[in-house]
Parts: sequence; C-alpha cells; structure tokens
Amino acid sequence: MSLSDDEPIVTGKTAGKSENTESKINRNKKGFSAYTNSYNPKSCYITVGSTVAYKPKLTSNGGSMKRKIPDDMADWFQCIVLKILNDDGTRFEIQDIEAAESGLDTSIYRCNSREIIHIPLAKEAAAKHQVLKNYPTGIKCLGKYPDTTTFYPAVVIGKRMVNNIWYSVLRFDGEEEINKETLVERQYVLLFPKK
Repeated sequence: MSLSDDEPIVTGKTAGKSENTESKINRNKKGFSAYTNSYNPKSCYITVGSTVAYKPKLTSNGGSMKRKIPDDMADWFQCIVLKILNDDGTRFEIQDIEAAESGLDTSIYRCNSREIIHIPLAKEAAAKHQVLKNYPTGIKCLGKYPDTTTFYPAVVIGKRMVNNIWYSVLRFDGEEEINKETLVERQYVLLFPKK
C-alpha cells in the first residue's frame, strides 16, 4: 500500500541505533522551497525543525485528479519539518505545528518543494548575521492571521516597529471590516507564490 503525498502518516516511536543514525544524517540535510525571494536571507535553508507554510497542490494524472484537497486544507497553514526525504532536498515529511506543539503523532504529511514556503524566522536570520527585509507597500503576500496558524492572501500597506520587532501592516483579502489594518510580525509574512 503506498501513501499519496497528502495523506496523513501516523508514526510510532521506535528505539534503536538505526533510527539515531538516520536522524543524525537527516539533520545535516538541507532542503529548498520552490518559492524563494530577495527579501529573505539566501543562506537560510530548510532543515529538520524549520517552519514552513504548507498547502497541498492538486495534481493531474492522465486527466483525472490524483488527489483532492480537503476543505479544511484549502489555505496555507504552518507546519514543522520532521524529515528531508531525498538528497536533493525537495521532498519532506512535515507536521501541522499545532499537533507538533501538543505532542501528538497526527497531522503528518509528505510533500514536495512546490507545496511549501520556508518561513525564515527572525532568530534564524540573526544567527546567520542577516535580517529579514521589509516588503514594499503594495506587494501581494500571505500573512499569518493573528492567533491562528493559517496564512491568508493580503496586501502590504506599510511597516511598523513595535518593541524592537518589525511588523508588516496588512490588509487581508476578503476582510469583512472595510479598510481594516492588521499588524503581522514580519517573519510570518511571505511573498505570495507565483504559480
């Protein structure tokens, strides 16, 4: 029985020397997202433990759909990288960040580099002596909506520093309140992916 890329994988904990060796090798691998931009540091690669935004893609297989996106997975959502599955750094095993933080072995997915966007955290950039550049006004982006782990389309309408942390001022698409401005920490604002 083979798993499609978006089917959840339930994993169990196993003890043994081979698992430790595999995880040490996996930690040294570098992964890549198909979506890069000049506003993020070039030296911040995807590694085990990196955070990414994930949205499964529909693919066709001879004219018929190979997989269907469940309604609750129609938007980009935050995940953590558990494994880099190939030497090219383009196949990943990831887990929904909420499940990972609660210690559950659920909501684990396999995906490729076109289904994720690396979220280079500010501390990750600082460790490489780099900073996350602010986006210019008017640029289309994905912003993590406050108090959620979901990223929605938005437009950057400004920037603001609060307590030494840069925020992008966003106007989310489809926001019910007219002209509502939302502050989103810069590290959780991603350039809108081109198809």
